[in-house]
Amino acid sequence: MEKALSVGINAYPQCPLSGCVNDVANVANMAVQHFQFDNANVRLLVDRNATTRNILEALQWLVDVQPGDRCLFHFSGHGVQVPTKDWKQEIDGLDEAIAPVDFTWEDDYLIRDKQLYKIFRGLPNDVRFGWISDSCLAGNTLIPLLDGTEKPISLMAQEKGSYWVYSTKSDGQVVPGKAHSARSTGNKRLLRVGLDNGETLECTEDHLLLMRDGTYRAAGTLMPGEKARKYSSVSAEPNNHQVVFVEDTGRVEPVYDLTVDDHHNFAVSAGIFVHNCHSGDLTRAMSPNVENARTIRSPLDVVWDVQVAKKRFQCVGMSPGNNVIDVHGKCVLNGMLDVGFVAGCRSDQTSADTVVNGVPCGALTYYLVRNLTKMPKETPLAQVVEATGQELATNGYSQRPQAEGQRKDRPFLG
Repeated sequence: MEKALSVGINAYPQCPLSGCVNDVANVANMAVQHFQFDNANVRLLVDRNATTRNILEALQWLVDVQPGDRCLFHFSGHGVQVPTKDWKQEIDGLDEAIAPVDFTWEDDYLIRDKQLYKIFRGLPNDVRFGWISDSCLAGNTLIPLLDGTEKPISLMAQEKGSYWVYSTKSDGQVVPGKAHSARSTGNKRLLRVGLDNGETLECTEDHLLLMRDGTYRAAGTLMPGEKARKYSSVSAEPNNHQVVFVEDTGRVEPVYDLTVDDHHNFAVSAGIFVHNCHSGDLTRAMSPNVENARTIRSPLDVVWDVQVAKKRFQCVGMSPGNNVIDVHGKCVLNGMLDVGFVAGCRSDQTSADTVVNGVPCGALTYYLVRNLTKMPKETPLAQVVEATGQELATNGYSQRPQAEGQRKDRPFLG
């Protein structure tokens, strides 16, 4: 017997996506046409039907199989990160979770990786199990506004309006700043600056960041350990906003800049301040991250709890031991799932909700399905995912899909 469950959610009330329902259709067609699943054993949950209760009930149906059967679980939608309930089984103090359509930050309306792991541990031995997760947990580059919202710089350029943002004076005081004249400056090569608060900023190498001592430094000259001036909605956030790494993304993408009067700087959602972009003859710009990231930004109380969790685990200094493996972008104890698992990106990246050939879709699902159907069925999953990652990179996507589980070196569903 073969069973497949594909879940896709565009219709999130606060953070809608556009390509997830098309992902479901692509995966269902692949299951039936390429892997010869019976239509009657392929279940789809989309939009308003993809509630927490319905997903959990469908998962129980999915795992009711016999040894030797094949089953497939696919999820396209938002992912979130929450403090763990089990401090002994997460080396960073955090759980990952998928967001049903009725998602809230309450535990009854999200599905943690631990819940999924427990359900799939109930599969009989020798079930050929495949799991595709086209969701992610990283934020995208946004500009915090005084009204409490955040706006992509690319959208500012489209709207051609003015906005009140956060600026900082020479003495460190945070004050309102009026931003305007957002514009595109063409395609440029991007660097990625990683900070100790877990955030990253993608920008050109000459973009100026405001440092703790009040000076400005070009991104390309920064060294690990140097401290940027902190902007945070959590006043007691335990991080110092130190630079952890600066790396070349290898990508050339459209970039934008922005004018801010008076203090000539503005805060970005990564938690630091950057220089007013229009300055003399220098061209400095930030990446807009124009694809939607399949993640929901955390409210203030959850941000605080996540920071506390990270701080706690830095203090405890736990060792993962011998049986820790990466199942859902995170470390999980108690041995491997017998699964061929595909994650849309690393845990520090975004999984894009995008448009390919005029059709909304998830970048991972689109290219993965294409490779699974065009490559020989006996190709190991890890090789299929590697080819998918190469296609994503060739087409300008920064996400790097990951193959995990005991079956990653076997054919998918084989």
